[in-house]
Amino acid sequence: MMQTFNVADAGVIADGSTSCSAALQALFDMHKKDTVFFFPAGQYYLWDAVRVQGMENVHICGDGAVIITHFDPCDDPNTYNHAFLFSDCRTLTLEGFTFTTDAPVNTVGTVIAKNPQEHTYDVLIDPEYPVTGFEHLYGSDTVDDEGSPDYALETYDKIEKETVVDENGVERLKITGVVYTVIGDHIIRVQLPDWVNYDRVHVGHRIMYRYLIYGNGTLSFADCHDVAVRHIEIARSNSFGAHISPRSSNFTFEDFNIRSPKGSSAVYASNADGIHILGLSGYLKMKDCHFDGLGDDALNIHSIAGEIAEISEDGKHMRFTRNEGRGLPQKWAQNGDVILVYEKETLHVKGRLTLSQYADNGDAEIAASTGTFAVGDILANDAFFAAVTIKNCSVRNTRARGFLLQTRNVLVDNCHIYGMALPAIIISPDVNYWYEVGPADNVEIRNCTFEKCSWIVKASNVGAVVVKTCHDDKLPNMPTGVHHDIRFIDNTFRRCGNSGIFVASTDGVTVRGNRFSELAQAVFDRDREGLYHAVYLYNSSNCTVENNESDTDRLLFTEGCENVHG
Repeated sequence: MMQTFNVADAGVIADGSTSCSAALQALFDMHKKDTVFFFPAGQYYLWDAVRVQGMENVHICGDGAVIITHFDPCDDPNTYNHAFLFSDCRTLTLEGFTFTTDAPVNTVGTVIAKNPQEHTYDVLIDPEYPVTGFEHLYGSDTVDDEGSPDYALETYDKIEKETVVDENGVERLKITGVVYTVIGDHIIRVQLPDWVNYDRVHVGHRIMYRYLIYGNGTLSFADCHDVAVRHIEIARSNSFGAHISPRSSNFTFEDFNIRSPKGSSAVYASNADGIHILGLSGYLKMKDCHFDGLGDDALNIHSIAGEIAEISEDGKHMRFTRNEGRGLPQKWAQNGDVILVYEKETLHVKGRLTLSQYADNGDAEIAASTGTFAVGDILANDAFFAAVTIKNCSVRNTRARGFLLQTRNVLVDNCHIYGMALPAIIISPDVNYWYEVGPADNVEIRNCTFEKCSWIVKASNVGAVVVKTCHDDKLPNMPTGVHHDIRFIDNTFRRCGNSGIFVASTDGVTVRGNRFSELAQAVFDRDREGLYHAVYLYNSSNCTVENNESDTDRLLFTEGCENVHG
């Protein structure tokens, strides 16, 4: 039988200023099973993250409650916390909350002057944002008149820390990313490195700076199973909206929204991904979710690729690592897991390893294997290819991709993606830098609208929807057969920066009943390499392209393909 606790009865104060962290932590630590935690409407301030551990059959209901986490744009980024940190939970529901922070997580202004000789520009910061000179501005992004990232100026800036004396003679931590000085009331002068070309930035340009990019976000899940996240609004997140770590399974996001609060001039509601998943089993279901203004992907689902570093003579012992000696995440594998082994140059499966013993340092004992392996081969845990269903969702005005899908058995249905600097959807394992896998199999994208996507044209932005084998700016040279059975049915593409659909290295492609108009509408012409077709197929086989409509005769182009019908 379920027991219900009203958090107000446990001494949790919802006044928006008194920290509730300790009281909530005590309550959650006392009741671990078959429990409803009810939060009456109010504002709940969290100075520290609340750790929800070892729960089973638990419902956390907000009834419109607002959770406010602490954020200081002048403090060390290592001090920022999640709102809720879930671990080792089963049958968990979180619903009915709005999450925000007690200070803005980024800042926005307007370029009011440029000095090409000094390589500086002046920005009038909007009144809602603090300007003390100690805010750590980390990364610059510009947007066009419709609020879409336009990459006129985009920087990632190395954080440097020093101790300085402020105007009151007090020693303070100074964290510098973007180099700037305060020159007037809410006016800063930004000094750009010599290598940055800011010719495309104009007076009147809207520009924003993130105070943080990657770090603790709003919700974190590790080793959680059968989780439902419903009716959630995230108005401000200093990094990820939701982050899911291995070994989790079976997640549902319904009416999960990340968008800036009404009345704010904020460009980004979240400084990084909306939902970032690096090791999920079972399924991911998303329905009626909306993302407007994110610093990275709306959804990135993948697992971390491993690499064979050592093999014993008898093949019974191996050591796994990540590229350049980086370690693998905790719980990347466990005893009994099946590990897929890929040839790095082709991403074709070489065989499988069944683990009898595995340690988090990468030491593995092999119970059984099929295939012949070598140092440098790429690894993926076969458990982490969750089936994905995304229905009735939207993404707007996001710096990176809408959905980055690196898994199998995917359905994207009736979604609307608008104003993306990069592709709306990308299916692309990467073993060059990010080491995110895996190859896709059985993917259908149908009844969707893609408008103003891949808006910044460069080699990586070869289409509004892209299937290839790397994240970077190189065209993929891997042969067919990395991906299998990718279908595009009854979609609409409008005002996209390059081709509508680009598919590489795939065996089994269907493009049917799609509509294309006003393609190749790039903001900046960055060596587009002639990729101006509604459908561009590259190093692929067994392709059917039929019953599509385009306002240009550049409907289909193929290169290095076999058995193409259409």
